Amino acid sequence: TIVKWLSVNKLSLNIDKTKILVFDNAQFSVKIKLSENYSIKECKVYKYLGLMVDNCLKFDSHIDYIKKKIQKRIGAMYRGSSLLPIKYRKMFANSLVLPHFDYLDTIYGRASKTKL
Repeated sequence: TIVKWLSVNKLSLNIDKTKILVFDNAQFSVKIKLSENYSIKECKVYKYLGLMVDNCLKFDSHIDYIKKKIQKRIGAMYRGSSLLPIKYRKMFANSLVLPHFDYLDTIYGRASKTKL
């Protein structure tokens, strides 16, 4: 079992952080029972290295997550627009907003056109 393998390899498992992500469109939920007290639950969306991965690989949740982050930054830039010249506003946009578009930009090809 998993518990034996972990003990043989002198590893520990953080039950609170361990999740299962099944790449399937089915509506059932999966639960792995490790022992009487511990079980690993399934999640439909998981954040891994800044990427929100869902069970259907649609990336809609990731686009919504990025959109919320960018909206906050654009709102802050808009509120401070009267205080800064255009040169510095461009610098802030390049440093605060563009990295969110550039990081993992290849996944946007798999996203639905309505999300973009």
